[in-house]
Amino acid sequence: MTQQVPTKTLARPRPDEQREARPSLTSFVQTLLDGIRGRAGWKAEALGTAVFFVLYMVWFANLEQSTAHFHVMHSVLDDHIPFTEVFVLPYLAWFIFMPVTLVYLFAFAGETFRKTALFLAIGMVCSLVIFTLWPTMQDLRPLEMPRDNVFTDWIATIYQADTPTNVSPSIHALNTLGIQFGILHCDRLRRRPGIQIGTAVLSVLIIASTVMIKQHSILDVLAAFALAIPLYLITFGPEAPRRILRALSGAESQSLDPVARVAQQP
Repeated sequence: MTQQVPTKTLARPRPDEQREARPSLTSFVQTLLDGIRGRAGWKAEALGTAVFFVLYMVWFANLEQSTAHFHVMHSVLDDHIPFTEVFVLPYLAWFIFMPVTLVYLFAFAGETFRKTALFLAIGMVCSLVIFTLWPTMQDLRPLEMPRDNVFTDWIATIYQADTPTNVSPSIHALNTLGIQFGILHCDRLRRRPGIQIGTAVLSVLIIASTVMIKQHSILDVLAAFALAIPLYLITFGPEAPRRILRALSGAESQSLDPVARVAQQP
């Protein structure tokens, strides 16, 4: 007689365990809302942010209607940067990247949110003052799209909605740098290297997109970096770069005792 060898069955996780292992978008949004409601004074901060944004848009819209004499931003390097329509994807991703990151910082990193928001607010006000005192424009947009596809259609729509004026510094690039600084300083996100790397790559693509789809001159991007550096030191503190370098190198976590390291686990 042949003896049957019992087969080994794998235990399947219960439905409730499956739900915990793979959190849904709904649960993430609920966690986000709980984080916001748990913050003291969140309504006043949210209202202040909204009021600032409205005032900024009114000022910017008024500048867009200006007929002042504009200084043309054009570099020899711009002539060697090819028009690459696929970069419209990271350019448009900025409109999602900005608010999603700000809401996340608002919910889970109040102090970092305030520093990031201060960076963005001062940066945008400084940009508007520059636009007012020294109006700029660019002449890099192609007169005719070199190709006919969905990406060039989107770029044509952007061109119609956004005038080629008030371009230096590039607010698109400046705000991207501010958001990335906030992500680097968020303790909750610092323990997730995948998110840190992914957002850094996205930030580089967004900044590159401003020149690849001919929305900005490379001079506008350099002006954004020139403004971002002192703003970073003012809003995040002069010791901020050293703190970030220590955190990224792991020196900060290695200097902690075992109890503190356990407490920092997600």
